[in-house]
Amino acid sequence: MEQYNFNWKNKFFGMKRELENVLSEVEIEHIGSTSVEKLMAKAIIDILIGAKES
Repeated sequence: MEQYNFNWKNKFFGMKRELENVLSEVEIEHIGSTSVEKLMAKAIIDILIGAKES
């Protein structure tokens, strides 16, 4: 466990951009403890990918 790191948000957005280049019609969200500011967490970026409503 480590203190919140603002770089986690930047890492997520970088991964999100990469995923958006290969996936279409999906929602990509940053979830888990690294997405909550000021919360201690394991340095693992959790990502949820879901189908967009049509």
